[in-house]
Amino acid sequence: YLTTGPAYSLGLTRDHLKGNFLLLTSDIICSPASVKRLLSHPAASSLAASSDLPTRKDVGILVGRNMKVTKLGKKLKVQKNYYEFKGMAKIGSSFAKKLFIALDGVNPKTNRHLLVDAISEANVSSPHLITAVDLKASQILEIDTRTDLKLAQKVLLKN
Repeated sequence: YLTTGPAYSLGLTRDHLKGNFLLLTSDIICSPASVKRLLSHPAASSLAASSDLPTRKDVGILVGRNMKVTKLGKKLKVQKNYYEFKGMAKIGSSFAKKLFIALDGVNPKTNRHLLVDAISEANVSSPHLITAVDLKASQILEIDTRTDLKLAQKVLLKN
């Protein structure tokens, strides 16, 4: 994983993931309520998102009508329909097929293909298959530093 990244790791699961699945990036801590809310959303495939103070350094999501994802990436302009991707996705079987096609050919030695790039590519191949679900930012926290971990403990243990 340290040299290949999450896209390659997900690609290795292709023969084992045949239906719907929940995708969690390894650096998040989330409340059970946020998982339940994402899984209970009626869309077959959806991304956990937050409109709470997103910044350009985050992976961004642009949405259109009915919260359908129109763009996903690290270099999107923060605007009215901009959300931060929170590292959790409900992947339906139809979208999973397109996602695994997008992951084809990822060579870990030459290309650290970003997972968000693969999700975006799969969504573009059949526009707007995936929906963003706006969750409270405090229910899903990215843990990159000791300070992040302390904040997560404080927030999530309180809930």
